[in-house]
This record gives sequence, structure tokens and C-alpha cells, in this order.
Amino acid sequence: MTTVSPTLGGVGGSSSKRTNANKMNHDDESNQEKKVVYVEDPAQPSRWFTVEYFIYYIIIVVGYYLCLSLMYNTSNGKITPTTSPTYPISSKSSKYNLGIKSNNGIVDGWFMGRKQDLSDTQYRIWRENFPLLSIGLSIFVGISSFIRSSFPFQWDS
Repeated sequence: MTTVSPTLGGVGGSSSKRTNANKMNHDDESNQEKKVVYVEDPAQPSRWFTVEYFIYYIIIVVGYYLCLSLMYNTSNGKITPTTSPTYPISSKSSKYNLGIKSNNGIVDGWFMGRKQDLSDTQYRIWRENFPLLSIGLSIFVGISSFIRSSFPFQWDS
């Protein structure tokens, strides 16, 4: 909307001051605006206990069970090239699994007799520094808890 502003001295500039006639016209327009009414959809029942979701639950549980049991059985040596027809014979690791090659980095671990890979440098360094990381984390949590309890943060009102 363009108005004549005595302060700007011209036509066409936008001004925060409007004449009384313009104010009345604007008020009449706002009173005549149509109100939009939103109609809400009725609430629908939850679908968590429908047949479709129970099928999803079964698929997820069976999938997790198969993945975890395959991992556990493979690492314990229960699944080998001689016991499983689907064992990946063509993989590069099959020479190690068949005993043709040996890897001095894979040794018996401390947790339930599981194998431990010491050939991975990055993981070995992380594992060696784990006690120091745990001590540092404990110190940080202790100091931050002390500071938060000693100096509570107050929101501006």
C-alpha cells in the first residue's frame, strides 16, 4: 500500500504512518476476512497390536536370532567348511579357516573363550589405552557433576 508521507516528502515510499482513511479501510478489510476452520480427523485406534505388526515382530525377532546365532556359532568354530554347505570357501579368509595359512594375530580371548584379533592396529591401540580412557572419563564425569551441583544454572526470567 502506498501512502503520502509528510515526513518522507514523497509518494510511493512505505511508511509506518497511515492516514485515518487508510486505517479505516484496513480495519474494514480485516473484519470481512473469512475465517478458516480446520476440521480434525477423528482419532484412529493404535496399530501396534494388529496382525500386520505381529508379522513384522516375528520377522524382526527371527532375523535377529539368525544373525546372532550365526555370529556366535562361527566364532566358536561350530560352523566350518566341513559342517556347512554355505560356508564361503571362495573368500580370502577361507585359507586361514581351513588351516592352510596361519595368523598369529588371532588368539584365544579372555571372554568366554572367544577369539581375539590382535592384528588390527587401530583396535589394538584402543584396547591398550582403554584403562586410561576409563580413568579420564570417570574424572570428567566426577568434575562435571561436582560443578553442576555446586553452581546450578539459573534461567533468566
